[in-house]
Amino acid sequence: ARGALVAFGDDAVAELAAQAGSAGDRSGATRAADAPAFDLGVPSPGIPPFSPLYVAAAGACAELASEVELAWRESAADSRWAAVTGTNGKTTVVSCAAHLLREAGLRARAVGNIGDPCIAAVAAGATDVYVAEVSSYQLASTSAFAPDVAVLLNITPDHLHWHGTFEAYRDAKLKVLANLADAPRGVAVLDASNDVVRAEVRRLRALDAAERGFAYVPMGTADGMGGDMRARCGSDNAAFIAADGSLVVALDGREHVLARADELGVRGAHNAGNALAAA
Repeated sequence: ARGALVAFGDDAVAELAAQAGSAGDRSGATRAADAPAFDLGVPSPGIPPFSPLYVAAAGACAELASEVELAWRESAADSRWAAVTGTNGKTTVVSCAAHLLREAGLRARAVGNIGDPCIAAVAAGATDVYVAEVSSYQLASTSAFAPDVAVLLNITPDHLHWHGTFEAYRDAKLKVLANLADAPRGVAVLDASNDVVRAEVRRLRALDAAERGFAYVPMGTADGMGGDMRARCGSDNAAFIAADGSLVVALDGREHVLARADELGVRGAHNAGNALAAA
C-alpha cells in the first residue's frame, strides 16, 4: 500500500537480495552498492538467531525486527499495548486480561501467540488495547517495542535449543521491560514467587524512580502468592492472596480486593496468580 518492495523467502536470501538491489527503492533510485538490500527483515519466530538463514537475512537487511515490533510501530499513536510473557501462564493471563478490559468497555483484542497475529489486528484497527502474548522468540528480535504494561510471569529453562543458553533465554524475556513507558502510564507486573523474576524485582528496587521510569507491581514472594512484597520492596504496590483467600492488588497505597480465590472457578495457586496478573 505504501509502494514498498516486499519479498518472502525460506532459504534463498542472496537471490532475494540481488533482486531487491536491481529493483531500486520506491522513488526509482538505485541503491548504493554497499547498502543493505532491504530496509527491514521480519524473521519467523521459528528461525534461531544463530542459523545460517537468520545470519544471511541480517546481512541483507538494515534491521531485523519481530512481527510484534513491526505491529507496534504501525499501530495508532493512541492505542495501548499490554505485553505478557513468561514460561507458563501467558495464554491464560492474556485471555483473562482481554476479557476484563472488554467488560470495562474497552475495545481489547488478544493478539500474538493467541488470537490474531499482531500485524493483522493492527491492520484491522478498531482496537483500544492490544493484549499481546509474546514469546522469547519474538522478544529476542525487538529493539524499540515499548508496551504500556508488561507482565513478566515465571522464567524457567525452556527453548534452549533456540536460544543456546538459559541466560540468553532469560535476557530475551526481560526485554519486555527494556522500553516500557514511563509512569504513570508504564507499569510492570512481576511474579516475585519465581526466583529469576524476583532477582529482577531486587534490581528494580535498587533504582530510584527517575532511573527506573516505570512503576512496578510485585506479585507474591519467595513463599508463594500469599506473600505481600510491599514492606520488603519499600513500595506501595503489590499483588497477593490475603490470609482470608482474597485476591488483593495494592496500588499507590490503596488496596483493592478483587475476589476470593475459591470464587474463580478454577483451582490452584497458579491460577490465582494468573488472575492477579490479569487484573
